[in-house]
Amino acid sequence: MSIPCVLIFAKYPTPGAVKTRMVPPLTDEQAADLHLASLLAVCEIVRRAGLSDLRLVVTPDDRVDDFRRLFGNSVGGVWPQGDGNLGDRLVRAVRRAFEESAGPVVLLGADSPTLPTTTLESAVASLEDRDAAIGPCADGGYYLLALRRETPELFKGIDWGSADVCRQTLAAARSAGIDVHQLPTWYDLDRFDDVARAGQDLATVDPVGQPAGDALRGMIRTLVAE
Repeated sequence: MSIPCVLIFAKYPTPGAVKTRMVPPLTDEQAADLHLASLLAVCEIVRRAGLSDLRLVVTPDDRVDDFRRLFGNSVGGVWPQGDGNLGDRLVRAVRRAFEESAGPVVLLGADSPTLPTTTLESAVASLEDRDAAIGPCADGGYYLLALRRETPELFKGIDWGSADVCRQTLAAARSAGIDVHQLPTWYDLDRFDDVARAGQDLATVDPVGQPAGDALRGMIRTLVAE
């Protein structure tokens, strides 16, 4: 199988525009710092899984250059998400990835900094004989979607932001005859309660070779203690 193209969807870390459900107890500035630290840790997880073709798909569109300055050559590209609902933006990014890459496409968010690398590796491996892989979130969404081919059907008729996103996506897959491998349920950093759990999961992180994960662990330790 050709090298997968990993797309991480992310917002620019502007105070007051990210992690708003954590404010309070966090300040706008702390929430923005946490968002960026989480994104850096997700990028690190992708690299540790041996996936070298990594692109950021970002919003707002006018912060693309700012993202490029932040990440430099550590990512293969920075793309604007563009207009429309999340489904529209996912369809466009997936289409572009398949046009530019010969391998499968893996979609991730910036909010799963504790995702085990084995889960990411399992998702990619499943595409050898399955059409797609999905990682359900405890809140009803999904933290990962891996695709062997372009499947716009999976992004239509979805109530984005609801607790039915994963269920509706699986129903769309069944209707379209798309064979989906389900990964273990995991969680995103959506609410402040998730931060303490992430701190526990990161407690065993070996700082050698994982500086972003170690930095996030230190940040969380400070935030939880305040």
